[in-house]
Amino acid sequence: MSAGPSTCSRRRGRHRRGASSSPRRAGRSTARAQDASFPEGYLSLYGRLYGLSAVALRLGNVYGPRQDPLGEAGVVAIFCGVLLGGGTPRVFGDGRQTRDYVYVGDVVEAFLAGAASEAQGIYNIGTAVETSVLELGRLLAGFCEREFDPQMAPPRPGEVQRIAIDSARAASELGWRPGTTTLEQGLRATAASFA
Repeated sequence: MSAGPSTCSRRRGRHRRGASSSPRRAGRSTARAQDASFPEGYLSLYGRLYGLSAVALRLGNVYGPRQDPLGEAGVVAIFCGVLLGGGTPRVFGDGRQTRDYVYVGDVVEAFLAGAASEAQGIYNIGTAVETSVLELGRLLAGFCEREFDPQMAPPRPGEVQRIAIDSARAASELGWRPGTTTLEQGLRATAASFA
């Protein structure tokens, strides 16, 4: 499960000229942020050229059962795999960097809300709750019935230190609200799926 931009699209008979579906984001400081703008730009272009109405969802750090702990996986799956395999989790930097972790079931609900809506544009999907990597590791270790004593590694160049997603627009225009699944509930279910 990646946390990149995702889209729901549908064709609509009427197209409003001049309606912008792509808010500008200042300071694209990471490669991932740069990559996110390309599909959103194409959606905006196709909206203007062909009347395609689309919803693009910008996702927080998505996690949940059946997430692959290998390769380019998210930290939740990686920590579960390492902890349950008897290994030592690795934390980059001081571990105080925060992310907005959103459960996959809640993300599915956001996609369904976007697909059913007449809205168009870009919507953030997250919980607005910051959780540090160290706090996440301690919670997962408890659910995996293991100790959390990570190996500290040098920080990754260009890593963003704090992330919390504001989903107010998704709430008001799509009717989607975060928090159906608490972090503890989601981490417990995810850890159980790896056991």
